[in-house]
Amino acid sequence: MKAFTTFRSVSFATAVAVMFVAPAPAQAQQVPNPVTLQKLDAENLRLRVANPAQQASRVEVVALTTGQPLFSQRYTDAAYGHRFNFHDLPTGSYALKLKVGAARYRYTIEVATTPQGTTLHIVEPLPSPTAPAMALSQQ
Repeated sequence: MKAFTTFRSVSFATAVAVMFVAPAPAQAQQVPNPVTLQKLDAENLRLRVANPAQQASRVEVVALTTGQPLFSQRYTDAAYGHRFNFHDLPTGSYALKLKVGAARYRYTIEVATTPQGTTLHIVEPLPSPTAPAMALSQQ
């Protein structure tokens, strides 16, 4: 009722002008990003993946200097989560690779181990043609 009352208070000339305004072009809808990677502290990351279609999916962590896989897990759950602790890894670059159905995602994780402890940095990923931009959260 309120919307109708508001319309009645508009002048006739304004109402006619509004009816003849060209419609705005359609906007492409943003596809919600299914992947979130969050830095919890100096040595821990939390990965969350939404997979409502329950597609065959996989997550891997690989040492970039050697190509050695350090973690690999397949899943088809509607939601996936994992906490990664990089405390015992030597200084270097690591890849966190994800496959969710046909989409692929990749993060590079830089690990620095010093006598004071381990620190890590998520290198912001570049968008790939098979994946939307990824959500990053660094504290």
